[in-house]
Amino acid sequence: MPKDTFLNLDEEKRQRFVQAAFEEFCKHDFQNASISQIVKKLGIAKGSVYQYFENKADLYLYLFELAQLKKAEYVQARPLKPGEDFFAWIEELWTIGLRFDLEHPLYTGFLYNIMRERDPVAKTLMKENRQRSETYFKQLFMGFQEQGILRQDVDLDFMVFFFTQSAQGLAEYLFQQHDQENLALVREGKSFMHVQQEEIMALVRQLSTLLRSGMMS
Repeated sequence: MPKDTFLNLDEEKRQRFVQAAFEEFCKHDFQNASISQIVKKLGIAKGSVYQYFENKADLYLYLFELAQLKKAEYVQARPLKPGEDFFAWIEELWTIGLRFDLEHPLYTGFLYNIMRERDPVAKTLMKENRQRSETYFKQLFMGFQEQGILRQDVDLDFMVFFFTQSAQGLAEYLFQQHDQENLALVREGKSFMHVQQEEIMALVRQLSTLLRSGMMS
């Protein structure tokens, strides 16, 4: 996490640093991303980075948390309403995810690269992210089971795992189908999901239909 030296920078300098770091990690995987390239672009001494963060992994973690927090702001701005159809809400959340990508392509590109990573640092971040997601949906599904909306004859933990893995699988399927195209756009700092919005929404509806038939009471 950032040191006080970084937090005490003025807003403009912090934003310039974050922008340059996201751009570097969008163009390269964790191992090949270069602190030297970040400081070269900013015109600052390399030692400055280590006054801001412990190491490259520490910076990587900070960028991940920043991107996740930004995405969460979009999702949390659309809470589930009392009595609202759960899967219609889920479909809308995925639509919100598309809007997030259009407005923040560097954040999305960075998160996309993490999904493709094989480095242990990235794998740990993805594991922690899945655990947070499962905790959130477990609380939500527990309430739905109590209300009789979701099936009660299916183990709650298994249902949560099945749901979150299905959503993750949808993203991975889409990325695999357009991997090279997406990777090229990410490295240019451009949005990529808008290229295939209709395809994505069609698959979202299909997944929603499959999950609804297996989960609804």
